[in-house]
Amino acid sequence: SMGTEEFDPFWDACVKAGIPVSMHASDSGYSNYLNDWEPATEFKPFSPTSFRMVAMGKRPIEDTMAALVCHGALTRNPDLRILSV
Repeated sequence: SMGTEEFDPFWDACVKAGIPVSMHASDSGYSNYLNDWEPATEFKPFSPTSFRMVAMGKRPIEDTMAALVCHGALTRNPDLRILSV
């Protein structure tokens, strides 16, 4: 998790440099789990099935943001600026 203390030197460097951290939901690897339940015959990144949207939706970026909060990164680095695009 990027929210654990081992990443604090990176977050501290971002704060000191005044750099906001931008994250974009991309290929997270979560589709590997979905393929176990609903095997895909063809990879269609912009045409998800209803099942894929219900099961995952925006889950990867939500998990990342939750990890930053729940693992204390934002508490330990209160001036850290994070945005999701």
